[in-house]
Amino acid sequence: MIEDSDGKTYKLEISFGSTSYKLSEADNLEEMLRKADYKMYENKKLKRVSR
Repeated sequence: MIEDSDGKTYKLEISFGSTSYKLSEADNLEEMLRKADYKMYENKKLKRVSR
């Protein structure tokens, strides 16, 4: 959860396919984005290319 200057809280989550990362599961936002970016790269690399 992230709290803004007005005291409102927001839940931050990044989803890619069936994988999702919540801010509470990572050390910080940068780490969460790095994990999601790696997962997208990994999934793209594993896709079959039809020719």
